[in-house]
Amino acid sequence: MMVLLFLGVIFLLLGWQALGSSGKSDDDSSPVTSMTTTTAPTSTSTKTPANQAEVRVYNISGKEGVAGRTADQLKAAGFKVTEVTNLVVSDVSATTVYYGDAEGERATADAVGQKLGAPVERRIAELADQPPGVIVLVTG
Repeated sequence: MMVLLFLGVIFLLLGWQALGSSGKSDDDSSPVTSMTTTTAPTSTSTKTPANQAEVRVYNISGKEGVAGRTADQLKAAGFKVTEVTNLVVSDVSATTVYYGDAEGERATADAVGQKLGAPVERRIAELADQPPGVIVLVTG
């Protein structure tokens, strides 16, 4: 956007200079038309919403460091990761993103799931004791 503004100013100055150095007398009053265009900036990056829910990343695989790597990836994408630790949960065989009923959790979970290429589901019974927020169970 700044580039377009800069170009608009340059063209305006060039037009003014051309008008002043045209060699015509001041009595010749021909209209000068200048055109300035502005375009709104577009973004191709995936931005997280301002009211996003907190994200907790739990390693359920027993493999060292997988939750930390996943948390780093989410932080780099702008998510609010508030907890990274290990957890024991049975019957989860693939990295999955879970959301509860709190405001913003579903939208945040969908964005996290898209970032990780992981399925998104409502919280399961084993996660009922966990604090509010999106939960990512990492299997490795």
